[in-house]
Amino acid sequence: MSSESNVKEFLKPKPANKAMPNNISSITQSQNELINVLLVDDDLLIEIVIKKMLEDECFNVDFASSAAEALIMVSQNNYDIILMDIIMPEFTGTDAMLKIRKHIDKTTTKIIAHTFSENKYINLGFDGQLLKPVKKNVLIENIKYLLV
Repeated sequence: MSSESNVKEFLKPKPANKAMPNNISSITQSQNELINVLLVDDDLLIEIVIKKMLEDECFNVDFASSAAEALIMVSQNNYDIILMDIIMPEFTGTDAMLKIRKHIDKTTTKIIAHTFSENKYINLGFDGQLLKPVKKNVLIENIKYLLV
């Protein structure tokens, strides 16, 4: 089995008992509000690419360039999804996730590890994990899976 197919299998969302909508707009319409995403990454290129992917699907996207900035933003806003880089200056995305978990409701805010490493971040408390570089369809499907 090729490494690409291993990655695809690793990233494939687990089946849910609930029927998943065909597109993300049906989720936003059923909630009558935009899905709020906080993208946390210290790489400007990743910000531009991921933000465009999400905005194309009608997400409301905020950006934090560090874990410390993300903590401030989470204290001031409500997010449905936090897409968290792991390797960042100051402290790691895992440290930030643990701090955030102390102050938010895990059922309303899902945190996804977004990294180059294949470590098992779900075992550390993340709700999901995506490998960089992520393809748009993989990103959207994983977010849909966590929101349904």
